Amino acid sequence: MRQWKTESIFEDDRLRADNKEYAAAVIIQFFNYKDCVPSGELRSLYHNTRMIFHGLDQMLLIMDEIMEQAGYPQADFAPRCLKMCEEKFPRFCNWEGAAKEESGMDFSQWDRRLYKKNITIQIYCRKNASMQGEVRFPKEKIHFRSTLELMRMIHQYLQCLTEINRKKTE
Repeated sequence: MRQWKTESIFEDDRLRADNKEYAAAVIIQFFNYKDCVPSGELRSLYHNTRMIFHGLDQMLLIMDEIMEQAGYPQADFAPRCLKMCEEKFPRFCNWEGAAKEESGMDFSQWDRRLYKKNITIQIYCRKNASMQGEVRFPKEKIHFRSTLELMRMIHQYLQCLTEINRKKTE
């Protein structure tokens, strides 16, 4: 598996769009953090789309759905489901309603100032119904061992931003 060598997955070193490894990389932009529930936009490099999410649970389920469609990174087991709803998995993203980027969109041409406000998530593997990978915040890159750990770090980051903004407005 390829490791990112540069500070941004969007620089010259980035993966190409025809590569299924793109399914494991997403850009997250947060719009709101009210009552500890973040809302924002997930940009899928694999589907070349933007999808709105409300809550980290929906964000992670959309990411999982993208990786499941691409078959990368491969999950070690099929997800469990309720017997009464067997094989009727809910859809967490509306591909028809997702905002499509121009077909030739080069993600490296995005406004670099925007990157500094976003986080990027790179999933390396999916095991035991969880994800392991790397999350890049504007000033820090850290590996996570589970989706719970990732969620905790994202909440910590958003709470820090909220506190910084609160102090600026005082």
